[in-house]
Amino acid sequence: ITFLIFSFIIIPAYARKEMLTINLKEELTGLKNKKNVFDSGVDSYLNYFYGSEKKLINKYLKDGHIFILSADDTYLLYLTNKGSLFRINPLTAAITKNDVEFGLKDIYKICPEKIASDCEIFKRCSAYEKLNLFHQYPYDVILSPLEKKCHIQYQPIECTNKLCIAQSIKIK
Repeated sequence: ITFLIFSFIIIPAYARKEMLTINLKEELTGLKNKKNVFDSGVDSYLNYFYGSEKKLINKYLKDGHIFILSADDTYLLYLTNKGSLFRINPLTAAITKNDVEFGLKDIYKICPEKIASDCEIFKRCSAYEKLNLFHQYPYDVILSPLEKKCHIQYQPIECTNKLCIAQSIKIK
């Protein structure tokens, strides 16, 4: 029983304490070298992870409110300082048909000429690691009703390895 207590309680407790001490030392060293102690590093990480996508969105989508069809829509909206036309944020929180209809309500009114979309939707990239844990979202549940109601089809016009800008084409 002593072996079990030592193996499952004492050693893990010591290891956690050691790791916390190391992390605390690293944080304090980092704070000492930082110019802005209130900077969490999130902005720089998002710019690193989605820098090309930010440029692409700013190049094509000039309005203050845009539609981004991506599991990481919240991060992209934050990074580009834009609002969402989709009424539910994050987009992956729309889990029922009623949620999707509610989320699309404002978008139906304008039928956006261009949208930003995960490049996997248009098969323009391979799967990549997203920041949102719910990245296996069935995007067709949102895109199909939008295209049907607006009598359009979205076609990609420019893509990065994570995101595409899609242009609407009228269909009869």
